[in-house]
Amino acid sequence: MTTSSTQLAGPLFQRVPPGAQVALLRILGGIEPDPIGPDRAFLGAPSRRIPLGWGRPIEPWEAAFILQDIVGCEDFGRGEKLAWEFPLRFEGVAMTLAFEKFGLRAYVDASLEEEIATALAQRMAEQMARAIPLLKKTVLSAIADEQVTVGLVNVENHYRRLQRQFAHFKKLSEQSLVTAAETECVTEELPDGGWRSSNPAFYIEEEARFEGKAAVHAVFSLLEHLLLIEFFLAGKDPANGQLAQFIGSGWTEKFKQVADLTDSETKRQYDRLVALHEDLRNPAAHGEVESDGTDFRFILPGIGPVATRLVAQKGMRRTYAWTHSTTPDILAELTEVEKWFASGFLARAIQYGESELELYFGSDLGAAIALSSDDPEELDQAIQYVTRMVDDARNMDW
Repeated sequence: MTTSSTQLAGPLFQRVPPGAQVALLRILGGIEPDPIGPDRAFLGAPSRRIPLGWGRPIEPWEAAFILQDIVGCEDFGRGEKLAWEFPLRFEGVAMTLAFEKFGLRAYVDASLEEEIATALAQRMAEQMARAIPLLKKTVLSAIADEQVTVGLVNVENHYRRLQRQFAHFKKLSEQSLVTAAETECVTEELPDGGWRSSNPAFYIEEEARFEGKAAVHAVFSLLEHLLLIEFFLAGKDPANGQLAQFIGSGWTEKFKQVADLTDSETKRQYDRLVALHEDLRNPAAHGEVESDGTDFRFILPGIGPVATRLVAQKGMRRTYAWTHSTTPDILAELTEVEKWFASGFLARAIQYGESELELYFGSDLGAAIALSSDDPEELDQAIQYVTRMVDDARNMDW
């Protein structure tokens, strides 16, 4: 069965470019709104209930978008453990598609044999799934651009995962150092009667340094996410691309936007982070070659390679220090940074991060959370309230 343009009457169909409209009419052929509407299957007349699962082949939001905004079906509305249910006709058969707590379900006329009803529902879902790539490239991308511009987006909260990642590498490094301290030199007799000594602790200490540097990378990932949460809690304007610009900027720019560097302790910790970044993270990002010239080997005639450190460069004149830079105690630095995260201006970002709630940019809900964030108790109350709302929505307890 083919379809016509009158069968795609959703409010966003006309926003699809003309060429893509033709393709959609072909892809979605056979799917149309039910002009009368069958009984509400989820709560109404007996029908065959066909589970379609999660994302196989289509996500619930994708199905709702196509049926409501492209095809033009009318939603029966929410019910207990039910988010939505759309009446439609597919290949001339009246049916409904519902999103329930445990996934998508198609309800098909009970007079059809189960095998036929199942195949029908699966074909319908597969047809809608084939339309999604085209819709993502066209109307959905346009909507996304508009929402990014006005800052009306939710951002996922990654705090707990990033904190666990940091703690994982830091703990590994600490354990390796303990093991190295407890490891003694090994002396063994060789077949020729000689003796050979080795120091396994040296290699374990090297592993501790590897793990410590991984922890440094992890702590800066954690820092950047905390700065984003602080951007949200501070009520910064996300519109006009400012949110996208903030996310795309480096950590120092993020820090300067949300921190008060006139505060002496904040400035001291910022300088500590800058030093940690320059000494450990930045070299790792450049193949362990120090960008300041620490790894340069200048050839001194008659002597050979000599290490130096480029200290400053003004015009054509350079200043050198003829020694290596000292490597900071990684774990000690990380411990201090971690303590400051919990006690400095990022403490409320941690409090919100622990909730795992999304960051609701550009919404009244996000604005209300930001207004409560100056007081830890008020922020906690807001977190509890929104968490309950989110849990009810997940469980479809309307």
